[in-house]
Amino acid sequence: MSFLDKAKDMDEDIKDKAEDVVDKIEDKLPEGVQEKLDAAKEKVGDLVDKIQDKLPGHKDDDASGTPAS
Repeated sequence: MSFLDKAKDMDEDIKDKAEDVVDKIEDKLPEGVQEKLDAAKEKVGDLVDKIQDKLPGHKDDDASGTPAS
């Protein structure tokens, strides 16, 4: 397993753990706060997607190895 594969696996593990923690906290918050948190999570998710798209070997890369735009 290459260093990049290990980093991707670690990224997924951290993301899963973070989502679990946020879900547990979300269940205890008032509805208005939950809505604000959902909006913030969406923005963060979009930023993470943009960063991941720039990583070499990302799953959305085409066969030439050039990142998808």
